Amino acid sequence: MIILLILSAPITIVCGQNDKLTNWYSEIIKISSALHEKEVVSLKKEVLYDGSIIPIAPGMFTYESSDNSTDTIPFLYSYGRIAIEKYKFDRMISIAPDSAKLTVRIVFQPIRTAMSQKTNTGLNVICFYTSKKRLVDLYLNGDEVLNLHSFWAITTLNDCYKVAYVDYSTGGFYYYIPSEKKNKKSIVNKLDKLFSKQYCEGYSLLNYFNL
Repeated sequence: MIILLILSAPITIVCGQNDKLTNWYSEIIKISSALHEKEVVSLKKEVLYDGSIIPIAPGMFTYESSDNSTDTIPFLYSYGRIAIEKYKFDRMISIAPDSAKLTVRIVFQPIRTAMSQKTNTGLNVICFYTSKKRLVDLYLNGDEVLNLHSFWAITTLNDCYKVAYVDYSTGGFYYYIPSEKKNKKSIVNKLDKLFSKQYCEGYSLLNYFNL
């Protein structure tokens, strides 16, 4: 956290010519500063994007409480850990039902080259779902969880993406394909093949996924 605060000024100056990138760094600094002043909960989680380990990304959890109001919990992902404010995490545990569905929104660096696609990708906001139970399990069993056994692995294809997840004791897949897309089965097959290439064939470091 402290390193981020120290580096914030030069980073903003260097990236000042690109509004999206500047806003992305600003969001990191904003969340980092807020967490620096609060008691923090740290969840072990590895985040990968198109076959690469992601060092840092801001995001948020959104959920509906028992009275149908919407709450958000900003988080900062950094090198295998998700840091969130303990007060907001405890509040979610106390007011949201065990079955509550949470939307996960992660904002990745706006300008980068996807290793698998060899092209600049503009898709930098990924949304998918998790549950209160998964986060609580991850929190309660944190000492027993290795980052390698708790991850979100993301594969993108233009404006479509696939997220594979493991949360301590459960796992699965999530696909996002815009409703106007035709031949969705073909897109799913392409995402599956690309995912397999990114995480099972080309990167020995990631073979622990065994997906």
